[in-house]
Amino acid sequence: MDGPLYVSDQRTLNPFSQRFIEAAVQAGMKINHDFNGEHQEGVGLYQVTQYMGERWNTARAYLHRGNAADKSHSGRRPGLAVMTGTVALRVEFEGKRATGVRIVRDGVERSLRARREVILSAGAFNSPQLLMASGVGPGAHLREFGIPVVHDLFGVGENLQDYIDVTIRKEVPSADLYGYSQRNIMRMIPELMRYRRDRSGMFSSNVVEAGGFMRTSPDLPEPDLQFAFILALLGNRGKDRDKKMPPGL
Repeated sequence: MDGPLYVSDQRTLNPFSQRFIEAAVQAGMKINHDFNGEHQEGVGLYQVTQYMGERWNTARAYLHRGNAADKSHSGRRPGLAVMTGTVALRVEFEGKRATGVRIVRDGVERSLRARREVILSAGAFNSPQLLMASGVGPGAHLREFGIPVVHDLFGVGENLQDYIDVTIRKEVPSADLYGYSQRNIMRMIPELMRYRRDRSGMFSSNVVEAGGFMRTSPDLPEPDLQFAFILALLGNRGKDRDKKMPPGL
């Protein structure tokens, strides 16, 4: 595949991942060899953002030019300036054309002018917040806060949805899985040597090798439920918060 952010098939498949897929097929689900293809529904193996069995992130892909896949360059990307301790206040416009960004740094406000384009990439919370602070969003709502309306755009800041996450854990006595035991530690030694030799084996796994998507009702146009099969006992990730709440809540 082309592009600096490598997406690849997994180099080594854990036998339990295959067993999960076989069990799902026996339960009536169909195989899907490409979740990013024409159809998402089904079970199968996830692809990973890896290069030669090693995690490949956006920083290594777009910012660090001296990497394993590009030996002809060294150092960081020219023309890039990372400004820490800086807060973006709003996007500045001339008419409806974005021309720069207003920031505050060390207590001083200043404007950064754009020669070509302004790319707003601040996540699910801060992207709509910056748009609305810049005058892009529901006009009536912006006027309530005295923000001049640049573009009356319905939907900005709306429709943020959370999801329910249920974890089902099962202890399985197998050295093919990831866990703390004398048996597993003894196996990890040759697995580490295997990874150092050819970048394969258990250390090349993303631990969530298989999964699937399904519809809870045949009337739905697309899947609304996702499965993730994890080769290790997952922590509760804060799901015990109810223990910290006052009685009765």
